[in-house]
Amino acid sequence: MRFAIRDDDTSYFTRPEDLEQVYRHIWDSHPVSLGVVPFHGCARSGAIPEVLWSGEEAFPLDGNPALVSFLKGAIEKGRVSILLHGFDHVDRQGHPEFSSDLGRDELARRLAHGRRYLEDLLATTINTFVPPHNEMSPAALGAIEELALDVLGTFSFRPNRRPLSASIVQPMLRRRLFLWRQRRRGWRGDFYPFPLHVEGHREMACHNLNRDPLCSLEDLLAKLDQTCEVGGDFCLATHYWELRDPLLAEWLERILQRATAAGARFVHADALFAETEAASRGEIAA
Repeated sequence: MRFAIRDDDTSYFTRPEDLEQVYRHIWDSHPVSLGVVPFHGCARSGAIPEVLWSGEEAFPLDGNPALVSFLKGAIEKGRVSILLHGFDHVDRQGHPEFSSDLGRDELARRLAHGRRYLEDLLATTINTFVPPHNEMSPAALGAIEELALDVLGTFSFRPNRRPLSASIVQPMLRRRLFLWRQRRRGWRGDFYPFPLHVEGHREMACHNLNRDPLCSLEDLLAKLDQTCEVGGDFCLATHYWELRDPLLAEWLERILQRATAAGARFVHADALFAETEAASRGEIAA
């Protein structure tokens, strides 16, 4: 089993000490993949000051040179890798950025610009996208396909969410067959623990360790055990600013201990999209 930590919301507002506080004791052995917002706007978030929850200003990452220098050093040491987490992370008409009424062309422009900006600024390569609030519109899925970015998250296969095509039917049926077989054995939840190849990109399910809403440690450990049993991969999604909570910090430790005992290999999130024999079959436990 491969195990990855996905941490969202690193941006202009993040201080190096915010990341060090929660990860410095683990990231030499448990690398962390940071979902970075390149041009964070004013938005309601625990990651930014409340006074900036509304407004029109944008805050580019390069406005925080201390963070940029810190991230470049952490990348060089293999402690962190960079994921693209939206463009400005601003909701529109009550919908998350990549689930709003922005069209495919505009979303593709944001993806391309944000990706190029972060790659140049941080001297790295970005191949994976994390949508704000884990939501994507059909237009966003089309933009993702255009740029061939992999996605941490899985999205509805309903016809009103994705155009029905041959490239959709195969992964949809593969996932449904796996879940049907596993539910007969008491499978908990509806997650698929392998990457899905969907229309020119790949998607991977994640499991949330968060405070609002409060997750269940019992549920996360059960899903971790199930993933191990079928030779799948596990991606834990969290936020550094929520891990300041001693309870969640303790839960992270317990999850990592369980994964270590199960023989997990701790990797950057991008590595989850590299094929293994189990992932290529997808029904190893059937």
